[in-house]
Amino acid sequence: MLDYTGDEVDIAFAFDLAGAFVATAKGPVIFPVVNELTKVVESYPPGQYATFLANHDQDRLMSQLREVPKAKLAALMLLTSPGVPFLYYGEEIGMSGAKPDEDIRRPMQWNADSPGAGFTTGAPWRAPAPDFVDVNVALQNTEPDSLLNHYRTLIQLRNQYTALRTGAWELVESGSPQIYAYLRQQDDEYILVLMNVGSEEVTSVEYGLTLETETLTGPVEARSLWGLENPFLPEINPAGGFSNYRPFEVIPAQSFAVIQLIP
Repeated sequence: MLDYTGDEVDIAFAFDLAGAFVATAKGPVIFPVVNELTKVVESYPPGQYATFLANHDQDRLMSQLREVPKAKLAALMLLTSPGVPFLYYGEEIGMSGAKPDEDIRRPMQWNADSPGAGFTTGAPWRAPAPDFVDVNVALQNTEPDSLLNHYRTLIQLRNQYTALRTGAWELVESGSPQIYAYLRQQDDEYILVLMNVGSEEVTSVEYGLTLETETLTGPVEARSLWGLENPFLPEINPAGGFSNYRPFEVIPAQSFAVIQLIP
């Protein structure tokens, strides 16, 4: 598909990248997404590829990951990475479902008030998944930390910050196999995203962020947009990057931070 993208095809679905997002969200190491997204960014015209986590022919994301914190990390990668993101219905609330195809295409789970899960007052072509009483939009609407509201916040951030939609992507070396970090940049807007995909916390003696390219001019302010709060400031070196930057003393397991670096 790469040979046709940008001329005969507007965008192509990056299936290998989807698999890398999911594999990295499972943890405990970052190498699948680092390797695959680097390859995609270097190969495709800027932003001309479709990103996703799962689709109508694959087991649903929650059936692959089985844990909400991991699903949140997958969503974070999807919606803060370059490309055109696609979201299969129900992933935003953690609907489950595995092959056969009929079981990954069940009715959307809107509420727990009826046998049709709010999808229909009639008889759906396939019964909702058995967990619709506990996994539905109405319930997650009222939970600030729900998966649904996690997606909403990510979409709001992507809409608010141009760098997250169309900005350049640059890997930030972390010195830890558990810490995935990258910089999104558009004009004078810089967004640093980092996450711990492992099941153990990472302390400041175990990681250090390094940005090698001529990107920033210092000093800069570090403002937390979401996730871990009150990051320390990076020291910008003469080359326009930073070395051994530790924004937090501790990065808890399966936690994340979205930080705006303001020159």
